[in-house]
Amino acid sequence: MGNIAKIENAGLLQNEFTEAAVSWVSPIEREREKALREQLATFWARATGAPRDVYDTFVAGSPLTDDVTLEEVDTDAVHGWWVRPREATPGEAILYIHGGGYVQGNARAYRGFVSQIVSRRGVPAFVIDYPLAPEATLPAAPAAALRAWGYMVQSGCDRIAIVGDSAGGGLSLVTLSALTKASRGPKPIAGVVFSPWVDLAFTGRSMTDPAVVDPLIGHDYLQDCALKYRGALAATDSMASPLHGDLTGLPPLFVQVGADERLLDDSRQFAFVLASETVGLKRVSDFNGAEQDGVSPYPLNVVDEKRVNTGIAYLTEEVRRRPNLTIMGGAEVDTVLHDGRRATGIRLASGETIAAGQVILSAGAYGSPAILMRSGIGPSAHLRALGVPVVVDAPVGERLKEHPFYYNVYALKPEAGAMTPVAGAIIWTNSSEAGPDELDLQLSGTHIFDPAQSPTGGAIVLACAVTLPRSNGSIRLASRDPRVMPLIRFNFFDDPSDLRRMKEAVRLSRRIGRTAPFSDTIAFEIAPGVDVEDDAALEKAILAQVDGYSHPTSTVPMGSDSDPTAVVDRNGAVRGVERLHVVDASIMPDIVSAPTNVTTIMIAEAIAQRL
Repeated sequence: MGNIAKIENAGLLQNEFTEAAVSWVSPIEREREKALREQLATFWARATGAPRDVYDTFVAGSPLTDDVTLEEVDTDAVHGWWVRPREATPGEAILYIHGGGYVQGNARAYRGFVSQIVSRRGVPAFVIDYPLAPEATLPAAPAAALRAWGYMVQSGCDRIAIVGDSAGGGLSLVTLSALTKASRGPKPIAGVVFSPWVDLAFTGRSMTDPAVVDPLIGHDYLQDCALKYRGALAATDSMASPLHGDLTGLPPLFVQVGADERLLDDSRQFAFVLASETVGLKRVSDFNGAEQDGVSPYPLNVVDEKRVNTGIAYLTEEVRRRPNLTIMGGAEVDTVLHDGRRATGIRLASGETIAAGQVILSAGAYGSPAILMRSGIGPSAHLRALGVPVVVDAPVGERLKEHPFYYNVYALKPEAGAMTPVAGAIIWTNSSEAGPDELDLQLSGTHIFDPAQSPTGGAIVLACAVTLPRSNGSIRLASRDPRVMPLIRFNFFDDPSDLRRMKEAVRLSRRIGRTAPFSDTIAFEIAPGVDVEDDAALEKAILAQVDGYSHPTSTVPMGSDSDPTAVVDRNGAVRGVERLHVVDASIMPDIVSAPTNVTTIMIAEAIAQRL
């Protein structure tokens, strides 16, 4: 990418930025981090006793400052501790909600930690107790937080910020959301959450990433806590996981998280989703549900750290043991053999032939049309030019569709520079030119980028795509040799509306990139670059760097008997040739407004039932 190369070669800019980065995470702070890790390791290695007692001892190790006073509150509705500075502005206060995985922790143990905040800010804080799991499950804890809020308001507080850590950070966000939508009373003025646990569905990769060395908590521990806390509620219920709830209307938020934490991706996904909602997008609970227009964490087919493909899902060990199934590795198909207009088998690139009563091609939107054309099924003029005998004159390869794709790239601040997860959250919405019920734009937050190309050592991509492109491309043979790559012409932006809509997507992406809390993790924009502002410059940048999303379709399109552009029928049968089918993304009559994987599987299962 041109702009990236420009930054790499700009020595002065890079040196200045590196010096600035030192001020963010200084050598002294790194030494403190090292000492803290050693202290934590020593504490946990020596700790004995009941888990709750050990945790309280650990938290209580934070010293109480000399300039605060303490007052216990114990009523039927509320229990907690006031931590007050010597002087404070009337009406201002902090509601502090402690962490502990929802299963441990208490207000008394947290008084020292909270006093550090109170002493620095000069604002009194009320640290609350709430019912812990497994003795109590949802909605007991959120109800206790709301009662504490009511008590503070009745006590004369009308400018209240909510602060919390870890599980308390998640509960703080649940409370903020409930109060923001309440019809009466003062609204929270701000929220501060340290390493908030916002996703009890565990969609973030840092939860299980072996590269993450969290000195405090592990994935198995959090799984156990989540099961105890949520009770009968689903893991994605907004009361359990604010990441999956409606975040609109929240007050200003500050989110802080470390790079080496199990909860890192909770914060990252939350920041992207919240920034997206701030610019007007709706929150979607499940893209596979009834509504798709909005923003949501990325649904991934990842199980036990492995992305599950069709080979893993369908070719199980039991299936592989079937006596009527043979799987051949490294078998590259050259042509379909035929007797007249009836398929009789295939020839491999090695020259080996395999006889068959029926042939089904599933080589993808590039492979299947190439095999057909080498077999004499395709545009007659093109085949004759290559010396391929024509069996059927068919419009193979003439309707290639692909999602045009552009990387809006940002350099991450050094303290936010971890390159996980690969994919975080996604936006699916409509452009100003979309038809009724069409969602033709997609933005995804990913780390699919070489961090070495960022001066800060870390980068995040807001990948923009037009998911219902109107431009058609093509695929042609470069040679009869099956090992020679075919000629693929995407023909992006041949229809001008595709470029107009891509510019809309990039403008939306840049608005999100400049919106807190997502912008709080950003050092600067790499591509298209801060100097690209006007429409002409943006268009030039997109044209220079557009790519394909690897979602090709429609090169062997399905259609009715009267459709002159169709190659196969509703069952994937190739017209004009008996016993030959194509079953893959190439037979889609048009591209779908989504990654093509699930649709391709659906097509295959439907046709399999009919064959």
